[in-house]
Amino acid sequence: MSKILFSPASGHGEGHNAGFSARRAGFSARKNVALAAFVFSSGLALGICLIVIWTVVEARRTTRIAVKSIAEEAVVENEGMSPKYPRVRSSDTVRRSVASSSDRVPRVLGTPRISTPKGPRLAVRAPMSPTDRATSPVTAVFEPSFVPVPRPAPRDTGPSERVAPSNGILMARADPAPEGLASVRLTEPEAAPLQIPHVAFAGCSPLLAREIPRRPAGARGGSAVMARVGNGSGSARDNAIVAEAENGNIPDFMRDLQPVRFSGLVGGRRAEITICVTPDYLAIGSDADHVRVPLGMPAALRVAESFGMMLPTTRMVDAIYAQAGLRLSPRPMPAGPQMRSTDYFMRHDATVDAQFARAGGHDGVLVAGHKKDVVLANRLSRAPGRVAIYGWHRGKGDPIQPLSTVHGAFYADYSHGIRLVSRTAYLNGRATDLTSLLTDSRYAGILNDDGPINAATVRLASL
Repeated sequence: MSKILFSPASGHGEGHNAGFSARRAGFSARKNVALAAFVFSSGLALGICLIVIWTVVEARRTTRIAVKSIAEEAVVENEGMSPKYPRVRSSDTVRRSVASSSDRVPRVLGTPRISTPKGPRLAVRAPMSPTDRATSPVTAVFEPSFVPVPRPAPRDTGPSERVAPSNGILMARADPAPEGLASVRLTEPEAAPLQIPHVAFAGCSPLLAREIPRRPAGARGGSAVMARVGNGSGSARDNAIVAEAENGNIPDFMRDLQPVRFSGLVGGRRAEITICVTPDYLAIGSDADHVRVPLGMPAALRVAESFGMMLPTTRMVDAIYAQAGLRLSPRPMPAGPQMRSTDYFMRHDATVDAQFARAGGHDGVLVAGHKKDVVLANRLSRAPGRVAIYGWHRGKGDPIQPLSTVHGAFYADYSHGIRLVSRTAYLNGRATDLTSLLTDSRYAGILNDDGPINAATVRLASL
């Protein structure tokens, strides 16, 4: 009996197992169908959300493009500039010409005129026809289709104190702006220094000479120092003089730097540059007993570096002479081997002192004309191991000595002087690094005759 009930061949056992398997298979099928329906509905909902988001983003992008295209076709009438052609300037004559020519410019049918209650008003105009363009007094043609309205030139709010040029003064000024719109700037204007507003220049700060050591109480006068140096020349004498200078043994009035001003047009804007220079050539000793000393190029650069200063350029030398409070006439002495000796330059220094006294000069006044300058020039990079000299101006401002690099670097004679210039200059009244101006193509032409100072000359100036 038991064998019949539980035998694998029993029909009753097989029927029970088959029913259970069928129920379990039906449950699995329903579960899979439900899961597939959930996945499908979730994917469909996500897809619909993505389509809606993409539609909104695309609509906003299309709107921005349309607004931008309208704005680029317009011109701001009361400011005289547009996003594509900034800072267009003109005279009142061209402004009136543009206003009067508006009657001849055909307007596009249906073109809206956009305006706002406050701020600039935008006007969209069609381009001029070839016939109207030929007869229009406007000399500049702009594309795309708008007519720019010029803005008035800015007021000069630079330093209130001006130095008026006199006969023979070589001022570094750019040519005046041409009348009307002769050219149009189609590129974005250079930023940074051109955006610096003018502020009042308060004078050369005493802090510019802070790196010059204080003169020791027991320092010798110039005559005693020169007697100790002896009647030699060359690097040995230069080293002795440099040691005295680096110890602070120079007259106190040499620390009272004097302003020398330059001006020019840079990118259509007026730039005012002020440099601060020593009132006289480098001297050793006290206010009452000092001697102006010549130095070779390496020694001059060492003193300049020690004092946080630099040597002038030829254009600076011209401007110093032009703006000097006292101009002395050159006093050449007979040429020869003796012109390099200590005795020779002391005799010449006594002659200069006599000129200074007869002219009523006083310590601290900016004086020029009595020496040649050791200068920085790009020519030095093409003539290594040389000294550059320039100056010794005559009455009308023309120098006896043109720029020359014929002598070796250690050469110095009685006619040479060392004028020092602070490394801090003032651009439109604001302090800036003078070296950066001399290497900037926008400003270098105001301060230097042969353009930006090249890298080799900058390294030379930093020795």
